[in-house]
Amino acid sequence: TTTTTTTTTTTTTTTTTTSTTTSTVSTTSTTSTTSTMSTTTSTSTTSTTSTTSITSTTSITTTTTFTETPHCSSACMWQSTNDCDPYGPKNPEASLKCGETTCYHRSGFCDCNGNGVLDNGTNTTLPEPRYTCASNQKYYTLTNGTGTFKKPPITCNAKCRLYNCTYMLYTKADCRDGDAEEGKWSTEEGTSTLAVYGWATYFELDYTYKSVMFNHVNCEIMMYSGGYFNGVKGTIRSFSQDLNPASLTKGGGACKNLNMTFFGNSTKSFESLDTCIATTTTTTPP
Repeated sequence: TTTTTTTTTTTTTTTTTTSTTTSTVSTTSTTSTTSTMSTTTSTSTTSTTSTTSITSTTSITTTTTFTETPHCSSACMWQSTNDCDPYGPKNPEASLKCGETTCYHRSGFCDCNGNGVLDNGTNTTLPEPRYTCASNQKYYTLTNGTGTFKKPPITCNAKCRLYNCTYMLYTKADCRDGDAEEGKWSTEEGTSTLAVYGWATYFELDYTYKSVMFNHVNCEIMMYSGGYFNGVKGTIRSFSQDLNPASLTKGGGACKNLNMTFFGNSTKSFESLDTCIATTTTTTPP
């Protein structure tokens, strides 16, 4: 996208000053009985013109935009590295699948295409996301060395845009934002809402979530009352018959309220599925 802005401004100011000087010369001559007086008057005019000119300025801004369509991919993964350096030696034992949450303060990179190499991008592709121990920190900002609101952990399918389904988890019913609490996950806007992209696993949740918003059909979540996928399990699908109707107090449509009595007023871990639009038969939402 190229934007060209041209500004031309010319201002001309003309000032004319006229001054008039009159001088009188009197001459008296006397001859016999005749007296003659002559008077000479002279007038001078001075004219001054000043011109101010502003030169035109042309600025050209060029913006390059990459457009990527979200899609599914099983090749993507988190490549963990040593030495707090994404370019450091790889640590295969700490590598993760694309939708698994990474640990804070660990270095590595999102291997979006799964080729095992940290790619810097081309004219048609973006550089693969990379993190040092410092950039993969837990908090958005630090005040005097102390953090306030936590960032949700990194999942590479979100960073690589390898997803079709998106899920918004809310701490209030009817998919309404709640206020973030200090020391817990939050959005940059300071809400407690958690955005989940595609296939993902969250084995410990910071909040008790009460409703979920789906972006389109054929998406599915599994919510657990306990951490690490233990306790009561509710499987919920978007725009379709839910596998556990008892887990809901509001069904149908994009937003669904969880039945907090069913979950014992506790939601501690979460899994989500994804499906590729190109290979899935979709239906019109009711």
